[in-house]
Amino acid sequence: EVGEKALRDIIREAESKKPSRRSSSKTAPKKTDSGRKDGIDMNNN
Repeated sequence: EVGEKALRDIIREAESKKPSRRSSSKTAPKKTDSGRKDGIDMNNN
């Protein structure tokens, strides 16, 4: 039986590998968006 946790893990990995989908933004926008935005913001500012 595949639990919801496992399913989410699989989706997370798939989204992580394929950032072309903005849907992942709703799942984990802190790891990629925040990290990248922080670096870019710091460099830009």
